[in-house]
Amino acid sequence: MWSFFASARLPLYVFPFFYLAVSSFAPSCKPIPGDKQWPSQEAWDSLNQTISGRLIRPIPPGAVCHQEQPYALFDEDVCEIVRARWTNWDFQTNDLVSTGSNNWSNDTCLPYPEFPCTAAGYPAYVINATSSTDVQAGVLFANKHALRLVVHSTGHDLLGRSNAPHSLSINTHHLKEMKLQDSFVPQGRQQRKHYKAVTLGAGSQMSEVYSALADHNLVIVGGSCETVSLGGYLTGGGYGALTPWLGLAVDQILEVEVVLPNGHVVIANSCQNQDLFWAIRGGGGSTFGVLISATVKTFPSPSFASVSLIATASRPYAQGTSSLVAYILSQFPYFASHNMSGALFGGPSQTTFTKDPVAAFSLGMDLMGTENQTLVRNILKPVEKYIQTHFTEFNVSVSTSISANWMDYYMTHKDNTGAGTDELVTSRLIDAEHLTRHSSLLLKAATALVERNALIIGTLVGGVGLANAERMATSVQPGWKTSILHLIAAKSWPALNQTAYNEVKSDLEQITTQLQALGPETGAYINEASALDPDWRRLYWGNNYERLVQVKRAVDPNDVFWCPLCAGNERFQEVEGRVCRVNK
Repeated sequence: MWSFFASARLPLYVFPFFYLAVSSFAPSCKPIPGDKQWPSQEAWDSLNQTISGRLIRPIPPGAVCHQEQPYALFDEDVCEIVRARWTNWDFQTNDLVSTGSNNWSNDTCLPYPEFPCTAAGYPAYVINATSSTDVQAGVLFANKHALRLVVHSTGHDLLGRSNAPHSLSINTHHLKEMKLQDSFVPQGRQQRKHYKAVTLGAGSQMSEVYSALADHNLVIVGGSCETVSLGGYLTGGGYGALTPWLGLAVDQILEVEVVLPNGHVVIANSCQNQDLFWAIRGGGGSTFGVLISATVKTFPSPSFASVSLIATASRPYAQGTSSLVAYILSQFPYFASHNMSGALFGGPSQTTFTKDPVAAFSLGMDLMGTENQTLVRNILKPVEKYIQTHFTEFNVSVSTSISANWMDYYMTHKDNTGAGTDELVTSRLIDAEHLTRHSSLLLKAATALVERNALIIGTLVGGVGLANAERMATSVQPGWKTSILHLIAAKSWPALNQTAYNEVKSDLEQITTQLQALGPETGAYINEASALDPDWRRLYWGNNYERLVQVKRAVDPNDVFWCPLCAGNERFQEVEGRVCRVNK
């Protein structure tokens, strides 16, 4: 939110922390500020002129709370506003460099005066792109000067791919195209099959898309968080409440517009640039190019009947908590057999439903295309009865509701979790067999989740939508095809507390070990996967990885796009904040 525009040429002393020493630059490394190969101020000014003044030297959003920083922006009143809104996703997503998880900017400038403030965790420059031409200029500039290049939209990336120090960042937040297509035909298609579709800019956010489509009684397969944008969501695969019935978001993509690493703008679909089309639908962002827009199928907005079960104990870590979690998760194949969608949310020490921390869980299940509350209530009854009989320390309440259309459903079921914390996750896709026939493994996983006080989010993803999808048509983890459950464990820690971070890291590693045993072949959903798993390539993409690397080499031979957890990153590594070629 606080930014200097590069057109008001800035002296080098504005960012003194970048210039503590001019290091001996090796040609095999991407340059950083202070290197003689770093672009001159004249070069940056020329780029800024090319993109009509949209080049920005970012100011950390927490800088207004710090007197000892080089921006002269300290303002106690404004600081109070920033601090109050720091955990709000709207605030974070509207800033050009904010990341929802503070750890991906290395806690370098939080809105708390007791912490230090530098821009060392943020990009050196940002292009506030409003068109594909702006994106082209940025990609070509990064290519010419061998700069580290990142793509950022709303900062939701749980793997930290959308932010990097010493980089040029292309911010796609304002690519908001939205065009309904009543009879869409992908370019180059011989057979004249027509689709009801919508073309959406990569910066379009879920709430914006849903609201616009609601006026036409339409919906797309999308996520539950209002502020997530389409770019990172789609390139990672994308799932949501409609996935059990309709499939993943990438299964609905008909065509994409992409700026390639060489600066060319291309259209990719099943008839042209097919390898790129395959790779960008699940291969991850910031890898094969910059997504400008995607045309996706639309569907009539359905009605829903929903049932919610809330189980709360009177204390944290109540007796039987691990067994309760294991039991509820074991019932997900049962819910899938009734063509339901839904999720489990909670943990052993929560304040979601009570003032004081207690063991508490919310289980919500939905049926699409009906408003029959009795039907959903009866499906849940055996589960409710079992919990009441076997987990007596938990109080159980059940309620039902109906939604006349998708927008009504979304407004009562959307994700309300906050931002602005230090957080890491681990996750796994799990099939029906391991949920129903491997009870000991399931209990061990549930015990690990509970004993290490993780926030537990289990989403029902299996159904006819996933089962009927042609999985080889996209590059997502093939394990999606047979998975019933997407299980996430999340943990946070106090900023700049290395001891607490080490404990969280250890907890997540132990949880990951148990989840891996429960889902040995199914892998994980890249956008909500562990950033710590050493076998991340297999975890994210399974046997699709080798082909992804082939596409990467073909479209990006110079590694214009690189990140620590991106496909085809083997030729470079990050050493002490510098990205350098691997010497073999």
